[in-house]
Amino acid sequence: MSDYNRKLTPSELKRKEKFESVCTDLEQQGYMKHDLTVDVVTASKMALVVMLPFVAIAVAVYFIAVGKQGLNFQFVDLLWFLLATVVSVVLHELLHGVTWAMFSRSFRPISFGVIWSALTPYCTCSKPLKKWQYIVGALVPTIVLGVGLTVLSVLTAKMWIVLLNVTMIIGGGGDFYMVLKMLKCKFDGEVLYYDHPYECGVVAFVRNKQ
Repeated sequence: MSDYNRKLTPSELKRKEKFESVCTDLEQQGYMKHDLTVDVVTASKMALVVMLPFVAIAVAVYFIAVGKQGLNFQFVDLLWFLLATVVSVVLHELLHGVTWAMFSRSFRPISFGVIWSALTPYCTCSKPLKKWQYIVGALVPTIVLGVGLTVLSVLTAKMWIVLLNVTMIIGGGGDFYMVLKMLKCKFDGEVLYYDHPYECGVVAFVRNKQ
């Protein structure tokens, strides 16, 4: 269960009010709410487990293609790594937002924030989505950055890009873990998925077939 005791920002409080309104509206339409959120610590731990195979593939591709020359790492590379990490984190969240905005046909439902207690940035969508729409929006950032950085690391033979790739792959582990959790939950009837406005995860609204 997520940590609901943390102090919410004014923006999060506003999204919470809207979320409660949506919950009431959908429940009046016959939907039942199923909370699929997790706490940030659990999501971070599971991210390491879930993403290890992808990390191994990215690193293996790099060293198979580049060889020992790819071990070169200088102080300036550390600076590039730190700068690129900040840019990549922002890009990761933007990719979430752009993808969900496409499915929502508007950027208005998209919001961004940071859980400062865990230094975790996030993007959330305040419009209920179909299962495949939510999953695509959740996975696109890690897939795009993972493939892109793998190719870039091979083309440039830069070790810091490999480290950046590993960082971003693991950073997307929470998204992959949530998708796995969604896939494990089998619901009968019509299902809508609402990205939680301030916690890690999603809420499923299920309306049984008549």
